[in-house]
Amino acid sequence: MDRTDVRARPPQHPIARSRRSSSPAGRVLTTATVAGLLLGPLDLLAQTTLPYPWANLANSAAVWALVAFAVGATVRPAAMSAVAGLVLLPIAVESYYLAAVVVRHDSTTTLWSATTGLWLVIAVVVGPLFGLAGGGLCSSRRAVRFAAAACAGAVFLLEAVSVLGRSHAAGGSDDSGQTAAIEIALAVAVPLIALAAARRRR
Repeated sequence: MDRTDVRARPPQHPIARSRRSSSPAGRVLTTATVAGLLLGPLDLLAQTTLPYPWANLANSAAVWALVAFAVGATVRPAAMSAVAGLVLLPIAVESYYLAAVVVRHDSTTTLWSATTGLWLVIAVVVGPLFGLAGGGLCSSRRAVRFAAAACAGAVFLLEAVSVLGRSHAAGGSDDSGQTAAIEIALAVAVPLIALAAARRRR
């Protein structure tokens, strides 16, 4: 009679089993959710603690777009990068206003005010766009990587132009000029840093 040699397999660690059982989509959603929950309160903290003009950057839509870009560049698979941005920024908007309610004792009506609704609409548009751009940073095609990095820099350049335009309309402000200068510098530095990071990962 044939006897089959059955070898006992070593028991698997519970964490290892959970990592294999978790889906890529679940990991992306978790990453985007955690990042959104952190971005809102940290943005509020930076606004109240950083000196000007650096505090202006904390209230910068370009910085929030850059966070969506960074998360999109790190999630896998890259096809989920737009979803990551879509989840991240709306959660960040609500976590920002919730932190303001807790820390500054703002009214809870700010959580569903017209201003919050406007920012949520912007977040739903900007989040996927820059999440997708971040995913493009990992493309095997050089042209796609350069275009993705250029998007990350262009948003700072556009905001710098907007800041200067508002400053000119208001009669000029040294604070606005300094903020615009910082954003122009970031418009150059961010794409270079992004491309360097992508090259190292490849």
